[in-house]
Amino acid sequence: MTVIFMAQRFRSRPSDLLQITDGFAAYCFDEVCCYILSQIDEGKRPFFGRGDKNGAASGNAATIEMMKKLGAEVRAFGN
Repeated sequence: MTVIFMAQRFRSRPSDLLQITDGFAAYCFDEVCCYILSQIDEGKRPFFGRGDKNGAASGNAATIEMMKKLGAEVRAFGN
């Protein structure tokens, strides 16, 4: 959620803040952020899920994992 709020504050795309260089992955990430904001605007609480009982990643780790599988270059801040 912090990325979404930072993007709003700085009037930037969330994918730009995370330096997502793959165009399609950036679009998908921005689309998800837009969906989350629309849920908040409708007074709903976004559901981020949890890892499954087999130990699959959840939250940010799952998103990063999925983006890497799609071929996106995901870099840490400052790199």
